[in-house]
Amino acid sequence: MAHEIESMAYVASRGLPWHGLGEPIGNLASANEMLVAAKLDWQVEPKPIVVQGTNNPIKGKVANVRSTDGEVLGVVGDRYRVIQNDEMMSFADALLDAGAVFETAASLRGGQVVFAAMELPEGIKIEGDNGATRSFVVVANGHNGLFPLKAMITPVRVVCMNTLNAALGSAKMSFTLRHTAKVEGRVAEAKRTLGIAHEVSDEFRIIAGEMIKATLLESEINAIVNRVFPLSPDEARDQAKISERAASTLAILKNADNLDGLRDTKWGVYNAVAEYLDHGVSYRGGKRSSAADAKASSVMLDTGSATKIKKEALAIIR
Repeated sequence: MAHEIESMAYVASRGLPWHGLGEPIGNLASANEMLVAAKLDWQVEPKPIVVQGTNNPIKGKVANVRSTDGEVLGVVGDRYRVIQNDEMMSFADALLDAGAVFETAASLRGGQVVFAAMELPEGIKIEGDNGATRSFVVVANGHNGLFPLKAMITPVRVVCMNTLNAALGSAKMSFTLRHTAKVEGRVAEAKRTLGIAHEVSDEFRIIAGEMIKATLLESEINAIVNRVFPLSPDEARDQAKISERAASTLAILKNADNLDGLRDTKWGVYNAVAEYLDHGVSYRGGKRSSAADAKASSVMLDTGSATKIKKEALAIIR
């Protein structure tokens, strides 16, 4: 997976990120310090696009070019407003002016997408869990014309960094700013949009606490996992009794160290599903991204079909 992480920094005392990559820094960092440590201290410059062999510009289009190496990060409309990396970091810093600390910051897809993750001042401890669940704010921004500035509240399980947005509706926990608007003056609006974070966190804590206390028989676990990951048409034709995806999920539930004491609970089953979707599933690329890009986007930014399956799984398991 190394090639989808262009550069990254993380606070060493907070633990190595799930993907095992990045440059550790010794102390908690300010926005500007994290910007430099993650090697995000570059600018994006809109440049005209001309027809090859001429000086004739292509109307309505510009190229977003990185100042340090001339890398083209995307082709966008001429109304597109670049939100620079330092603006994103300042925006993130302003969102959490009550003592949050920067956990990570990174450049993905060769600089096309950048993000910073911060821990909220007060985490969430779930009674009965042998791990810890904390609330994070992730602010992500794209320079490729495909990804807006987005801030989201994400409860994350420390031991495996699984995103648990499936427990929450995205409308309750995200703020999006298109690249045709100015970031200045939008902090208050974003705070209002994300202001129900504590309410959402309480909702998540209650849901997770109930799932930890709910034990299941082996037959019930098998039925749930088979429902989340049913047989594919090919597997059905081969008269398989269980899908490959279901078998892999059950193996995680049986063997994962971080699920000790939780294997026969609804919480354990959900985390096994999330673990499989984040780390065991195969991703396919497209014309503009590789399979590794798709995986990084799904896990780090909580996008793609895996997120939909997590939400469906949560509804089934609960």
